[in-house]
Amino acid sequence: MWEDIYQVYRKIGKDYEDLMASDMTIDNAVLFVKSWFQENYNDHETSIEIRHQPMNNINAPKEES
Repeated sequence: MWEDIYQVYRKIGKDYEDLMASDMTIDNAVLFVKSWFQENYNDHETSIEIRHQPMNNINAPKEES
């Protein structure tokens, strides 16, 4: 059975975006973002986004038959 997994992206301005973390449960993704903001609370240019990871991701766990 598929478990929902998430990715965390960082955006700086309008031109830069990168993947910071992937293959995370929603709880771990939220914890990751909270920790990032605790260390970077004064960063006014960066935004953090949690996205649902697509099921066809190459790193997705394989279902057993």
